[in-house]
Amino acid sequence: MRFSLFGRGEGVRVSCAQSLWASTTREVVTDASVSARKRGVRVGMNRATVQALVPDVALVREEEQLQSPTALVMESIWPILWRFSPWLETRPPDAFWLQVSGQAPPLREVRSLLQRVDALLTDEQRLRVGFAATPFLAQALVEWSFWEKVPGALYRKAGRQQLLLSPDTVMSVAQGVSARNPSSGVAAGTPGQWLADMPVVALWLIPERTREALVQLGMRRLRDLQRAGPERLSRHFGKDAFVWLSWLQPQLQTRQSVRVNYPPPRWQEAWRAEVGEAVSRDQLWAVVKPLAASLSLRLQRAELGALTVGLTWRTDAGEGGFERAAKRPLWREDAVLAQLRSGLERALKPTADAKLRTAADAKLAGQLEAVCVYVEGLRSLSGTQLTFEVRNGAFEAARPAGENVEQLVRQVNHRYPNGLRIGVRPGFRELRLQAVLGI
Repeated sequence: MRFSLFGRGEGVRVSCAQSLWASTTREVVTDASVSARKRGVRVGMNRATVQALVPDVALVREEEQLQSPTALVMESIWPILWRFSPWLETRPPDAFWLQVSGQAPPLREVRSLLQRVDALLTDEQRLRVGFAATPFLAQALVEWSFWEKVPGALYRKAGRQQLLLSPDTVMSVAQGVSARNPSSGVAAGTPGQWLADMPVVALWLIPERTREALVQLGMRRLRDLQRAGPERLSRHFGKDAFVWLSWLQPQLQTRQSVRVNYPPPRWQEAWRAEVGEAVSRDQLWAVVKPLAASLSLRLQRAELGALTVGLTWRTDAGEGGFERAAKRPLWREDAVLAQLRSGLERALKPTADAKLRTAADAKLAGQLEAVCVYVEGLRSLSGTQLTFEVRNGAFEAARPAGENVEQLVRQVNHRYPNGLRIGVRPGFRELRLQAVLGI
């Protein structure tokens, strides 16, 4: 059985030196620090409401810090989540889904995971994670908690990180219900029964104006939608009402799974010149080197290597670029630059032969306006367990088929004499001593 986690970051979209801050996009709050949230700041508020509620709050435009390295907090968390479980779906810039397998909810392992994440975040940053039977229920648990306390849910902390357990998970743990036998417990057999009490204003899949209209009609909880019926709802809101009611059906919720999208297919570091401050094309190498260094550092921290390295640029004369393929995963700065060096030299010194000149070579003229270094084909540098099994109630790596190493050595050496040897292979001095002593 698989259990699902949905997490949303708080205070991770931008960086600010103050403790009270909120990020905005088009005059609407998209994120806020932990201190600001405790003062009543909520995602979705307009700028004027936040200033009236907390006069000393610092408002930061999110689009002004999209290229800031300090704002990429979640990218440092993705590798930790991915090493915990390969079923990871990232939802930039601040959310994710994660699925884990086991007979029973691995609550101790999840808390240990959040404690490792806690070491990467500041006092004004944290994750709010929901634990439930399906991805939809896990997200519903988190979205609901932003508006009010979820009845029957269990709230726990791992450092500064928040963990919310769904009511059916709490009952399963309390009653000792096995996930392999849902019929042995009512709570384990009916996941999502508590979803009927969810407020309509917290249902993120319905547009905000539609939610307001539903509340004005007296439909404040999801159970009210079910009582109204599809015919009445469809007359007011169209065919979308049939989708709303399908979310309350447990048989559809249990079929959901995450769409794995990590590691990402492409990582990149970009440079862009200020308006009117373009540089000469001779400075291309000076621009590329720090970008490659930053990209290499990200790869090392994530324990990933790249099989493809590429470079693109834009000048006042046009755009161009190239990419190089490697035989083995690259992660060091010198290895990345070595792949780019040949292409850079050809771009800076194009050949006079028209047959050998590429379109990218011809367009590298004039003043540089933007440069991007990217890597693709990411591979893990550490061993990844591909098969698992449950032993003694724990989720562990499956044992290989042939565990008797001595028997395997005897079988191989019977066909290929001295093909395998247990221990350190003797050197020339040891072999000569064995020959003299007749060993």
